[in-house]
Amino acid sequence: MADMKDDADLSGMNADSAKEYVFGFITALKQLDIEIARAGEEAETWRKRVSLAESRGLADLKTAAENKAVEVETSLADLRSRHEELAAKISTMKSKLPLVKSLERSVDTDLLLAQLEMATGETMNPGAAAVEAEMKEMEADAALQGLKGKPAGEA
Repeated sequence: MADMKDDADLSGMNADSAKEYVFGFITALKQLDIEIARAGEEAETWRKRVSLAESRGLADLKTAAENKAVEVETSLADLRSRHEELAAKISTMKSKLPLVKSLERSVDTDLLLAQLEMATGETMNPGAAAVEAEMKEMEADAALQGLKGKPAGEA
């Protein structure tokens, strides 16, 4: 039962991979449904063979058919048990899918940064600060060049 908890853990997955993961379990459950149906048919076949051997008075065949019927019934019970566990696991995972999706919200980092800068009055992006400093230096150089180009009396 400890495996059930580990298998049903969707943490660390994005919504798409979590859906794909759950879909894999649903596929396994559908395959298990098919196996259960086949095992049920096989069990019914062996019960009929037991009755047939009994009606004909064939004790050896009846015993062999009974043994095989018990074997198939045991296998069928195991398949049904696995089906219940898998269905419970899928139910748990399906209930967690909305949480995975809500945790995967896309965040607009530029908007968040701009809001933070507006709230603090500081520039948080070091790249933007460097660009701003370089632009101010270029503007100062341009102003200096402009002043150098004018005659001394025209300032």
